[in-house]
Amino acid sequence: MINMNKILYAGFALLLCASCSNDNDRDITSLPEAKISLQVKASGTNKKSPLKAGTKAGTDANELAGEAYINNITAFVFSEDGSQLLSSAPFYQETTPADGELTIPNIPARAAKARIVLVGNANGALSNITSYAGLEAALCQLSSQEQDNLTMSSRVIETEESLVAGDENYIGYESMGKNNINGISTPLELTRLAARLDVVGIKTNFTRPELLGRTVTIESITVDNQKTASRFFSHDYWGAVVTAGNLGTSPSTPMDLVVDNNTSLSEIAYRTYVMENDGSEQPTELLIKATISAKDPYQARTREFRAVINEKGLSAYG
Repeated sequence: MINMNKILYAGFALLLCASCSNDNDRDITSLPEAKISLQVKASGTNKKSPLKAGTKAGTDANELAGEAYINNITAFVFSEDGSQLLSSAPFYQETTPADGELTIPNIPARAAKARIVLVGNANGALSNITSYAGLEAALCQLSSQEQDNLTMSSRVIETEESLVAGDENYIGYESMGKNNINGISTPLELTRLAARLDVVGIKTNFTRPELLGRTVTIESITVDNQKTASRFFSHDYWGAVVTAGNLGTSPSTPMDLVVDNNTSLSEIAYRTYVMENDGSEQPTELLIKATISAKDPYQARTREFRAVINEKGLSAYG
C-alpha cells in the first residue's frame, strides 16, 4: 500500500507538471488571429522637419537637417509573459515620413493580452528576435548610427485586455478615444537612442598678467569613455537604455582653432554621437588638447583638458 501511494503521488505530480507546461507553452496558432493598427510620431521640437525624434535634452536648437527620420518600423507583439511572439516573426515595414505622424496598419497578432514594442530604423537587424527577453538582451551599436537613420523606440505597451479577434485593435487614434488599446488616443512617441554631442563654443577668460595677450590653439578633440552600444528600448517613456561595459575611445579629430580673450568660437566646433552613459562605470569625457602660445619670458605649453559630459551641465577640469 505504501508503494502504491508513492506511485499515485508521483503520477499526480507528473500530471500537474504536464499541465503547467501546456499553459506556459501554449501554441499561439490555436488562438484566433487579430490585427493592430497604430499611429506613431517622433518626439521633437523642430516643426520644420516632418518627422523627428527628440532626446532627453528636451529642446535641440542645433538639430541637424535630416536627423532622426523614421525610415522603417519593426513592431514586436509578444505574449503577455513575453515568452513568444503573437505572430510568426517581428513585423517590419519600410516607411515614408509625412506630416509628423505615421500610420502602421495591419500588424499581425493573436487574440490574447500582449506586450508591444516599436523600434524605428533597426533596418532588419532584429528579424530573428522571438521573445521579450531576446529583445532586452539585444544591443544597438553606435557604429550603425547615421545622421539620417538613427535608431529610436517606443515605451512598452502592456495591454490591459486581450486583443480583439478578427478585428482591428487601435493605438494612438484620436478618433477612437477610449476604444484604443489601454485608452491611448495620442500617437506613440519614438525617442532616439543616440545622443548628439556638440561643442558649441570655446573661449578664454584670462585675467593673470602672464596670460593676458596669449592665444590658445585647440589641436584636437577626442571622446573618452564613449558608450559604443545601448539597449534598443526602455520599458518606460524616456527610460534608461544604458548597458554595462561597451566603453571606448573615439578617434582623435585634428583641429587648428585659435582663441583668445577677444576671439572666441561661437559656432559648433565639434560634433559626434554617443550612446547613453549614466556614469556608473566611467563618465563620458571630452579630451581637448590645446597649446597656449609663448610670451616672453614664458614658453608655449601644451596640455590636455578634460570635460565630463553632462555633469551638472558641462563641468570642465584639468
